[in-house]
Amino acid sequence: MKRINYVLSHPIQYQSPLINYLVKKGINIKVFYRSTKSLNGYYDIGFKKKIKWDINLLKGHKYDFLKFIGPNKTGKIFPLTVEIFKIFKDTNYIWLHGIKNWYSLSILFINFFYKKKVLIREEIQNTNNHRSNLNMIFNKIFYKIIKKFVFKFLIIGKENKNFYLEMGIDNNKMILIPYVVNNDFFIRKKNHIKKKKNKLNILLASKFEKKKGIDIFLKSIDICNMNNKFKSMTNIIIIGNGLEENKLKKFVRENDLNNVNFKIFQNQKKLKKYYHKSDIFVLPSRYEPWGLTINEALACKNLVITSKNIGASKDLIKNNFNGFIFNDYKHLSKILLKIFKKRKIINQFKDRGFKIIKKWNFELCYKNLSKTIND
Repeated sequence: MKRINYVLSHPIQYQSPLINYLVKKGINIKVFYRSTKSLNGYYDIGFKKKIKWDINLLKGHKYDFLKFIGPNKTGKIFPLTVEIFKIFKDTNYIWLHGIKNWYSLSILFINFFYKKKVLIREEIQNTNNHRSNLNMIFNKIFYKIIKKFVFKFLIIGKENKNFYLEMGIDNNKMILIPYVVNNDFFIRKKNHIKKKKNKLNILLASKFEKKKGIDIFLKSIDICNMNNKFKSMTNIIIIGNGLEENKLKKFVRENDLNNVNFKIFQNQKKLKKYYHKSDIFVLPSRYEPWGLTINEALACKNLVITSKNIGASKDLIKNNFNGFIFNDYKHLSKILLKIFKKRKIINQFKDRGFKIIKKWNFELCYKNLSKTIND
């Protein structure tokens, strides 16, 4: 049976369920982790607190931890992994998550002698044209070189594909292995959630960082609250922690946004309950390569509103069909007021979004990956 050796920086809460599903379906995968960072809790700079995941990240698949020296961190430099040749043993394919780090590039070029088929999956894209011309020139040179060493690029969505096309990657070197979550985990059980009577429940869950655009969301709420009915008949929950926390809470106090409530970071089991209580989920990021909370919110039957700068919106949100895509805070306020005044559309949008996310799933990843390695 053909085997894939999958290299990851550390056990990741969104990766483990997918890997386990692929294993159950019969794909022979062994994961090589470069760090143990996420196993016993770690300090997350973005959340500005220690994070410990509430699921077993190792159960359900074969794995090995590669030896490293120096700090137990993850990034383009760390960890300083000292094992590399293990990756090439007993395998037909090597799957790299991310390519712009020294370890992945080392594997890619050493593989010139081993001749394994290399699969690359990464988040890179051009959403909102945030890249400089110099950056784009560098990338075109970079991908022109490495594409010769890559068997397939595993694209996560439309924007990821568009980036590769712009870099000169041929269509036949790309296969869709989308960014997905365990939809079954998030699906709302019928009639088990009691909502605040007649109130419109709006949710945002994110790190409190500038790039996440929570200030944009609050500015839009400030405008919406000029409508007294909106202010009194909405329940807005913002979940998370981070560097911008004091600044955001100060804005809420100074502008008397008493329909806005903050909650601390929640693990997925608890976060799921908030999704289930909400009608609308908003992700206002200034830039987001994907945005897996959109997947989660759709699986929990939320009407989703995103900024135009989020990768997932191009695949999962059809504007004015199952959600809305906004340009700036004034546009967002108009959308929120429109929904508030026409609340009958909410259930229709929720159902449409749920139909879309049901097809964006682990099974799609399995079918496409299986076809790729068995052709």
